[in-house]
Amino acid sequence: MKRVIAVSDSHGMEQRLRNVLFAIQEKSPADVVVFLGDGLREWETVSQELRLAHPGIKLYGVKGNNDMTAFGPDLAEFKVNGVTFIACHGHRYGVKITLDRLEVEAVSREAKVALYGHTHIADITNYFSCCFVNPGSISGWGSFAPVAAEVLVDEKQKVCARIINADEIGL
Repeated sequence: MKRVIAVSDSHGMEQRLRNVLFAIQEKSPADVVVFLGDGLREWETVSQELRLAHPGIKLYGVKGNNDMTAFGPDLAEFKVNGVTFIACHGHRYGVKITLDRLEVEAVSREAKVALYGHTHIADITNYFSCCFVNPGSISGWGSFAPVAAEVLVDEKQKVCARIINADEIGL
């Protein structure tokens, strides 16, 4: 079983991003961590710290609409246990209104999981053969604030996704 963690929208809160990701890794290490934009600069710093602490981890980050001066891709595509994932911030796909355009992108790439941010609202939605996962924003406060999403992929390519709240990782 492989574990993918997705976080999004840190908006300059580097220490919060660090706290969330290291707390998750301490509780149960992820194989892959994905940052979904709007805080790419702090992701660059924190991701290097994660790589040093967990040398085998795979890390992906994409640009959001507030990452105008940062360098990075708008979309990432990768595989976990043979399952294709796409990751984007979501603003270029109109995700605040509908997931239709993101669905077209996912289908065109034969993705089984589409990770996106931008809305600051955690959500897991299954459309046809794709699981759309939004972790919300790590900048949310309170015990039950969603701070990340977890996607598990088993050897038979079964996908299971859930939202991780702050209280689950001791924040």
